[in-house]
Amino acid sequence: MVNSIQEYQPELASSVANSGAAMIHNAEYLRRLATVVIDSNDAIILHDFDGKILAWNRGAIEIYGYGETEALGMNVRELVASADREAALNLIQRIRQGDDVKSVELRRVTKDGRILDIWLTATLLTDAQGKPASIATTERDFTERKQAMDELIKLKAEVEASNRELEAFSYSVSHDLRAPLRHIAGFVELLKKHSSASVDEKGRHYLEVISTSTVQMGQLIDDILTFSRIGRIEMMMTKVPLDELVQEALATLQPEMVGRDIVWKISPLPEVHGERAMRKLVLINLVGNALKFSRPRPVAEIEVGSRTEGNETICYVRDNGAGFDMRYVDKLFGLFQRLHRPEDFEGTGVGLANVRRMIQRHGGRVWAEGEVDEGATFYFSIPKPIGV
Repeated sequence: MVNSIQEYQPELASSVANSGAAMIHNAEYLRRLATVVIDSNDAIILHDFDGKILAWNRGAIEIYGYGETEALGMNVRELVASADREAALNLIQRIRQGDDVKSVELRRVTKDGRILDIWLTATLLTDAQGKPASIATTERDFTERKQAMDELIKLKAEVEASNRELEAFSYSVSHDLRAPLRHIAGFVELLKKHSSASVDEKGRHYLEVISTSTVQMGQLIDDILTFSRIGRIEMMMTKVPLDELVQEALATLQPEMVGRDIVWKISPLPEVHGERAMRKLVLINLVGNALKFSRPRPVAEIEVGSRTEGNETICYVRDNGAGFDMRYVDKLFGLFQRLHRPEDFEGTGVGLANVRRMIQRHGGRVWAEGEVDEGATFYFSIPKPIGV
C-alpha cells in the first residue's frame, strides 16, 4: 500500500499546495503526508481522467470492501450507483475544467452490493510541469447519518401531524364541550330561581353540587388547553425582571387574599432570560398554591426568593401550609396527580404539570421539598444564557 501512495506523492503534494497549504519540498514532509493519506478513515482515491484507480488508501478498503490489489486497476465508475453515473461523469468533466468540487453527495456501491451515501470532495492534481494529471477524491460515508436525518424528517412530519390533531382536539374541547357545560350551568340557575320554594334542602344541595361541578369542569378544560398549548407556543425570549412578575402575580391572585392574615417575605429577585408570559404563569401557579395550601393557617407565611448556583438561578416559593409526604414527591408534577383530597383543597391536578412543562421548555429543572403539616418549598432553576 505504501508504495502505491508514495508513487503519487508529487501529485498529492501539489494538491496540498494548490489548496493554499504551505509546501515544504523534502522527503520527510512527503512521508508524513503519505502517512496521513494512508491512515485516514475517509476513503482517499486517486484515479486518472478515464476513471482508472491509481491509489487506494485504508479508508477506501474499510468503506468499499475492496482490497488494494483488487481496487488498483479497477475503474472508479464501478463504485458509482447506476442512478448516479451520469452525474459522476459530469463531475469528472467539471474537475478537468478546474471547477472546485466540495461536499457533493453521491451514491456509491460497495463490494457486497450495498448502496452508500457519500460526501465527496475532489481535487485536480497536476504534474511537475503544472499540467492536469489525475483526480484525487476524499469520500466520507454518511449513510447512517442520512438515515438518521431521514428518520428525523419523518418524525418531524409525524409530530406536526399530531400537533394539528391536537389543535383540532383543543378546538373541539374549547367549543363543543363548553356548550353543554354552559347549558347545564344555565338550567341549574333557572331551576334554582323557578323552583326555590318547592325544592327541599337536599334538592338545593344537589343543585349546588351540579353547579360547583360544572365550574370545576370548566376550570379543568382551561387547564388542559393550557397544558396542550405550552409545547406549541413560540418562545419570545427576552430579559424578564422577576420582581415585576411577582408583583403582577400577586395582583392576579388578590381575590385569594381577601380576609386573610398573610405575612409576605419577598426578597429582591434578579432579571433573567426567558418567555415573559410563561415565567409569569409559573409564579402565579406556585404562589397560588402557597396561598391555597396555607389557607387553614391563622397566619399564612409565604416566602419568595432566589439564589445563584453555578450557571443557574434557583428560585423558590415557600409556605407554612399543609405540606406533603416526601414519599410521593415524584407524583407532584404529574398530570392529574393530587396528594390532597378534593374536599380539602380544590384543584384539577394540572397546575404543577404546567409548571414543569414551562420550566423544561426553558431548559430548567423543577422540584419540591415538604413535610406533612409543616409546609412546602417549590424550586425551579433558570439557566443563564451562554456567554452571560
